[in-house]
Amino acid sequence: MLSMRKPLLFLGLSFLISASKPDAKPEAVAIGAREWMTENLGVTAFRNGDPLKYCWNAEEWIAAIENERPAYTYYDFDPENGVLHGCIYNQYAIRDRRALAPEGWTIPKLKVIKELYKQDPLIAYSLRSRGNQKDGDGLWANKQHAFESRQDQHGFNALPSGELVAFENGMVQFVGMGTVVSWWTGSAGYNAPDRQNAWYLRQHYAGMQLDLDVTSPKYAGHYLRCIKKKGRP
Repeated sequence: MLSMRKPLLFLGLSFLISASKPDAKPEAVAIGAREWMTENLGVTAFRNGDPLKYCWNAEEWIAAIENERPAYTYYDFDPENGVLHGCIYNQYAIRDRRALAPEGWTIPKLKVIKELYKQDPLIAYSLRSRGNQKDGDGLWANKQHAFESRQDQHGFNALPSGELVAFENGMVQFVGMGTVVSWWTGSAGYNAPDRQNAWYLRQHYAGMQLDLDVTSPKYAGHYLRCIKKKGRP
């Protein structure tokens, strides 16, 4: 996850917190005219070194959003999940001008995601990682018989890492591990300039589905995949 595991003592308990590793170079794969990261971002600081707020429980997550503070956490608030799945960020980490993406990378705009689908309407099958839980050779819940040969065709390796769903009343839920993964875009939501757009890869009984134009709720959290800079993102 472009990160290293570093012990942190808090309230007498030992946590494994993903820490930014400046000398780590992200791996990239080409899909069409763009180069994408091969895993979810796992940095815990902006490009200039300023740290993001780490949220270890629901109260911390809600408070960070209400204070418009850039923050991150891990699925189930468990740092161990960050080793494989990367960080879940709030929208303020994405919108901040200090830049969350590593040097040479940028957060893809919605139009870039739409380019993927326009080039290949079946791209959802190519983005997902190989294997499934039933066969014991992957993390996606179900075996995907349709277009099975196309799975992870480009090396994008999308794991079903779930998402964070939260509400103003303080309720925070982690859902979708095994069946969905969601990522931020660098675009504002449709008719909602104070919200960010997200995109989803989902598995359901009929196959794989790509949701491209989703205005994220204010309190939600998503992962992030960056693209290499190439002129205007």
